[in-house]
Amino acid sequence: MAKEWNKEQKAKIFARAWKDETYRRKLLTNPIEALKEFGVQIPTGWNVKVIEEPAKTFYFVLPPAPANARNLTEQELTNIAAAAHKGHHGMYTK
Repeated sequence: MAKEWNKEQKAKIFARAWKDETYRRKLLTNPIEALKEFGVQIPTGWNVKVIEEPAKTFYFVLPPAPANARNLTEQELTNIAAAAHKGHHGMYTK
């Protein structure tokens, strides 16, 4: 799994993309290489999709379910989701 990003690292990536059109295009078309510029290492074989969020739009990302999800209670799944989500995704709006 990729190392969790800190808030400062994310903020720097956002700022560069907002200020530098060339970097923004690179982030959208070749995100793994663009993220490397900020020390983000993506494990081999993983894909990264960067989506530019329009104003007044919010994306809710549904992660893949655990392999044994059908055998777990909703509370057990809630606990797993909370632990997996910690620091993983945030909500960002323009």
